[in-house]
Amino acid sequence: MKNGLTAFLLLTLMSLQSFSQNTEGKTPNGNSNHPITITIMPNPVRNNRVIVKLEGLNKQQYTIRILNNSGDITAADKFNSPTSTTFRMIELKISFKGYGRLQLTDEQGKIIGQSKFLAVD
Repeated sequence: MKNGLTAFLLLTLMSLQSFSQNTEGKTPNGNSNHPITITIMPNPVRNNRVIVKLEGLNKQQYTIRILNNSGDITAADKFNSPTSTTFRMIELKISFKGYGRLQLTDEQGKIIGQSKFLAVD
């Protein structure tokens, strides 16, 4: 019983973690003074729909890739960022449960930001 309660509390704390993750001080132009912030809403993800808030972007083309826990790409979104902050709604093409990863790449395909999330249905 105690192990089950511990596992439940651990999962609860993980799902209540901060929705916003700093991406190791990286920015599209390499300037570490203004890091990119990726916020995934809701976390855990439900109904195969992810809303992403990106802050600290330059005006250029980016790609968001959503990967499942096996590393398969379940969705991708290519967009131009007109401002430093943008919101994107992404529909997962392949439904999955478990941990997923969001990758943000620049025009050259270099990964400039990542964030993890939990998908529950």
